Amino acid sequence: MTHRRAIRSALATTIVFAAFTAASADQLVVSKVNYMSARLMNVEVGQIVFRSSDGAVHREWLSDVDLILIEHGGTFDDFNQAERMAAAGEPDKAAVRYERAMRLADEAWADMTAARLLRVYDRSGQFEKTAAMFVRVAQGKRTGPALAARMFPHEAPTKKDAKFARAMETLDAALAAEPGEGIRVVVEALRFEWLRQVGDVRANRIARGFPAMPIPENVGTESLYRIVREALGVWMEKEASPTAMDALDASIRDCPAANLPDFLMLKGDVLSRSAQTREEMIRASWPYLRIAIHMADDPRAADALFAAAGLMQRLERPNWAASLTDECLAHPRISASTKARATAFRSDVIRASGTP
Repeated sequence: MTHRRAIRSALATTIVFAAFTAASADQLVVSKVNYMSARLMNVEVGQIVFRSSDGAVHREWLSDVDLILIEHGGTFDDFNQAERMAAAGEPDKAAVRYERAMRLADEAWADMTAARLLRVYDRSGQFEKTAAMFVRVAQGKRTGPALAARMFPHEAPTKKDAKFARAMETLDAALAAEPGEGIRVVVEALRFEWLRQVGDVRANRIARGFPAMPIPENVGTESLYRIVREALGVWMEKEASPTAMDALDASIRDCPAANLPDFLMLKGDVLSRSAQTREEMIRASWPYLRIAIHMADDPRAADALFAAAGLMQRLERPNWAASLTDECLAHPRISASTKARATAFRSDVIRASGTP
């Protein structure tokens, strides 16, 4: 597309949205906040832009929007009906209406409808269609990989049947088209996740390369890094190659704060397994202690304290091991399983050291 045609296309889209909403009183529900008498303005890079009744302009990720109702005569009847059906827990019925609305939509509106379709296909467990719409969202000019990274499917296949095979073919074809970094990493993440869920050995092969891919900042969501953590766990289960350690350190550096304790726990576990010397054991304790000190309120802090206590025991420092175990047991968010293991461990430490 030439520069002039691109300008005309963008201008046409803006005019269409302005015409749709010039005299409308739309309704949006975003993260359970209800915006009555709103005005939809545009869809830009995965975000819906609208003006609320108080005149404020909002930009919200489509993945966070619970309901969109557009009032403009009968133009959006199918879309609005689909939204109501989806909100009422009827994803199959909603999909039919979205599909009809999408056939009549222009590019921008079709991109937004694709994101809504992805949501209901996922809820209804239509994996073949979910895969196709996930790719459609990742490739969309008005949606893109940044939105796809916020809309990884919640449902996952449980068996390798014909529908699963076709879903994987869709994802494979998207990668074969040599997409940009953002699309490539989100599609590869979904491939790994679904293959792992059904026990396909291809997941192990993906795990040895996918976590080392460059991750553009705009797709580095909590959901994506959760999958990266799973892949690194598979990759490093039997080996901790320099490439794998580099990928783990890059994730620790770049991941959202919510994912950081999981990556630090993995690093501590990997270093602990291979630690032989005192220096290596001390080094292995650092990721655990980083969680315990700097993320003390995180539920994984109790596990980190317990893991550090185990290393202190290996270092023949029973007093330190007992002290860390006491902190673990006192943690307000300790899990029942960790509490049971820590209680037994402390008894063993006391018995071995001969101290009360």
